[in-house]
Amino acid sequence: MRPIELRSGPPVVPRLAVLASLALLSGCTRVLVPLGTPPSPSLTTQQADETLLAGGQVPDGPVVYSIFGIPADGLLLARQPAGISGTVVAELPGDLRRVRLTGQTTVLGSSTWTEIEVPSVGTGWINLWNLTEDIDGEAFCADPRVPALLDKFLAALRARSGEALAQTISPRRGLVLRHDWWNDEVVIALNDAVELMRTTEPVAWGVQRGSGAPIVGSFRDRLLPELDALLDANSTEACNAIQSGETGYPAQWPEEYARLNYVSYFVPPPEPGPVFNWRGWAVGVEYVDGVPYVAVLIRYQGDL
Repeated sequence: MRPIELRSGPPVVPRLAVLASLALLSGCTRVLVPLGTPPSPSLTTQQADETLLAGGQVPDGPVVYSIFGIPADGLLLARQPAGISGTVVAELPGDLRRVRLTGQTTVLGSSTWTEIEVPSVGTGWINLWNLTEDIDGEAFCADPRVPALLDKFLAALRARSGEALAQTISPRRGLVLRHDWWNDEVVIALNDAVELMRTTEPVAWGVQRGSGAPIVGSFRDRLLPELDALLDANSTEACNAIQSGETGYPAQWPEEYARLNYVSYFVPPPEPGPVFNWRGWAVGVEYVDGVPYVAVLIRYQGDL
């Protein structure tokens, strides 16, 4: 298995550099899209208050964590002291669960590192980006706060309100967007979510399967019109299961998000019309201090 280290915050990539790199898009990479005005500092507190009013408590017990963002064949390196120059003290498998924190953190450049307990070693430091609160799937699907959160998220999309959208997004991770599950991540920082549905700044979303043609456009012009179909009454939803129609390539929840719970939506093809003309979306939900937030949004479609 190959060691991997990912940063807690992806680098800011100038727009021209992003566009110039379209032909080279492959593998698991991440870009940050800077968009503009930060939201009010009270937004995350509002979301915590509102979701708690929906009832329920998850997790039931001490908070533990799982590894996030590491492929099945990858390893996350724990170091001592913190930072990529620290000595490797352990190689953690990408599917590791029940990770416990010591409570110590440090900021190094644009990254936040946190100290964890490492069996047979003592402690080690890893990047906070690579941790997510470990929430049991059954408890997630039964949490009454999750539909309340998703209703608010979809209402923000319907109203084209970046301010309302920002209230639903993970304060730890921002919003991770993927045009297709096999394309690269595009990360929208929480402070930039307010402008997401207003900006026309082009984004490199990846490439078309088969042709390799670049996928370029703003979120407003490229993804938002398709998300409107998700709001249609004909769409169906499922908890921790990907729904799909006819396709030559199976639709999958990315393996590097294995411990992140999600809700998927399926929009059937119009009739009459090609059976491959279906659309789907999956919304990954991350808990931060026991409160659910939207962290990942992935587009799906039928592929020949």
